[in-house]
Amino acid sequence: MSNEKGMSITFFIFILFGVLFLFIGVRQYRAGVNFRRVAVETTAVITDIVVRDDSRSAIVMFEVDGEEFGGRLSTWHAGMAIGQDITVFYHPNNPQNFLASADHSGSLMFAFIGGIFSLIGVGYFYKQYRRNSLANSLIASGKRIMATFIEMRTGNTTINHQTCCNLICEYRDEMTGNVYVFKSEDIWELPPFDREHQQIPLVPVYVDHYDYSKHYVAVDEFFDAIEAQSYIADYSQRVG
Repeated sequence: MSNEKGMSITFFIFILFGVLFLFIGVRQYRAGVNFRRVAVETTAVITDIVVRDDSRSAIVMFEVDGEEFGGRLSTWHAGMAIGQDITVFYHPNNPQNFLASADHSGSLMFAFIGGIFSLIGVGYFYKQYRRNSLANSLIASGKRIMATFIEMRTGNTTINHQTCCNLICEYRDEMTGNVYVFKSEDIWELPPFDREHQQIPLVPVYVDHYDYSKHYVAVDEFFDAIEAQSYIADYSQRVG
């Protein structure tokens, strides 16, 4: 039993925000490239550093045909200082429309972050697709074995302050004497069960006939057996 619907929504949001960031970043970058094709390069001087809360911005001034223009830069880095020369590009028909040579970096970073978010979301759904394909294949044509429950182990994935867990079980092949340990996919919701006072059923595992490393731990079937056992125990107490 896993909260796959909630996880799917979370990673779908990752993709949406990623595509949005990527679109905005690429659009801004292309706009900057098109602007620089017609813009004129000149040298400006940083005349002031404006500090607001935790943000900083630089004010620059430059001269065109004896007339001064300037304003606030859209980018900032720690090396900027008052009196420093900096390269800017201005539109020949409107010098007040200008940008710094480093303004492309912000657009590219925006696009980069969007790409990372999109890849994370797409990677999750691809992993789900591969997992479901393998599970369906093993259920349809694999071998069903019953493994002994070992533990619920804390997983490595944390989302929204919630950490997953994995079911660990073990199977001993009586024909060969080999012992196999299986680990389930990430589990986000657990049914209540008390291992000390409750008989834990065997765990159904579907494996490839020739390669047990290809396996699917049927967590839903295991939890259904746990819940059925709890229901029977509750019913027996009420009737008894």
